[in-house]
Amino acid sequence: MRSRIEATGVRAAAVAEACATPPSRNAVAGAIIVELLSMLVGFERDGFDAFRAAWARLDGLEGRRARVLVGDARIDGTARGVSGAGALRLETADGMREFVSGEASLRLVEDDI
Repeated sequence: MRSRIEATGVRAAAVAEACATPPSRNAVAGAIIVELLSMLVGFERDGFDAFRAAWARLDGLEGRRARVLVGDARIDGTARGVSGAGALRLETADGMREFVSGEASLRLVEDDI
């Protein structure tokens, strides 16, 4: 997987390269759980919209050609972030469409990877 990432021109760092002493798996899992629990309070209170700006800063799909698979249908377009409710926004030839989990499978268009 690392070689596929680096083939796109992005350097993927290994934990061993990023940390002088690699953290234990338990410490990493514990830190993730603590962070998720703190975020759940905000999500319950404010919904996804409170996290939307942070998501947009890290969105690796924004502006890229993508394909959404819904059953046997293929919908091609350009990823345009997410809505305030967290739905994927895809600009298609027929206009802006939104997709939510459980309905669609998202893929980058192969020649864009």
